[in-house]
Amino acid sequence: MVIKTLDKNYTVIRELWGQYSIDRYVCREDGSEVLATLVCIRDRDIIRANLDFLMQQQKNHKFSDFKDCFMSEGALYAAFSFQDSRAVSDFLTDSECSLEQRLAMMRAILEKLILLSMPDYFMWDALDRTHIFLSDDLEVFFQFGFWKLSNHEKCSFSAVLRQYVKIFELLFSEELIRKSVPQFLDFLDDVEAGKYTNLLELFMAYDLLEKEILAVSAKEWKTPKTWPFRLWDRLRTWFPAIRRMAMLLLFAAACSFLVWSFQKSMSSGDEMTQFDEIGTLKIKDNSTE
Repeated sequence: MVIKTLDKNYTVIRELWGQYSIDRYVCREDGSEVLATLVCIRDRDIIRANLDFLMQQQKNHKFSDFKDCFMSEGALYAAFSFQDSRAVSDFLTDSECSLEQRLAMMRAILEKLILLSMPDYFMWDALDRTHIFLSDDLEVFFQFGFWKLSNHEKCSFSAVLRQYVKIFELLFSEELIRKSVPQFLDFLDDVEAGKYTNLLELFMAYDLLEKEILAVSAKEWKTPKTWPFRLWDRLRTWFPAIRRMAMLLLFAAACSFLVWSFQKSMSSGDEMTQFDEIGTLKIKDNSTE
């Protein structure tokens, strides 16, 4: 199937998925090897409600993944960049990703969001776990599903943060379940509390978090940090001081015992023990003479 515009044609290679009068295709632009995802909207009510919004994205030159928007045979089409790569969930399943690699993935996702400078709706859409794709060198690509497109005006940055939390929990599920990295829990608390009001603030907070995590060895983060473990770690740091204090207390107790023993032996009420003989040796008492 070929979808024609005024200045180019898109040859459909395969269909990705379709839902609610919205179809998605992988296409090749005529005369090149460039691939694109073509989103087709056929519902007239959806077209009327969102035509202006989608056309405006063509003016956002930073949103480089948004390549084209046009009408053809009564349907509205939006073309996005396409890269044949693996979904983030498949990447995590198929690969043994270290904590450092997953931290790099999260950074790459945030950096790509900042680079594209998208409206909140498209950031929310991009952060769906089925829309994030990674190359083997951890380059990030987004696909867009146009979920709840008619609600784009109501989509706020708080909705973006809720999507972000889901991705964070996906990438660091092991550490969050084991509670082995307390900083992750504190960071998520701040995100969910709405501490960050824009993407740059979120990125700067994550940047500090990542640097703090990388400053500690990976082995250290494997220990669960529930409260008994945190108490144990704290007690371990106190051991040298506790040992010195215990030695001082033992020394003071020994000195006190010696003083008490000496005073007891010298008290006036005590009687001296006298010996008349030691073995076969008899002792003469000169005090009677």
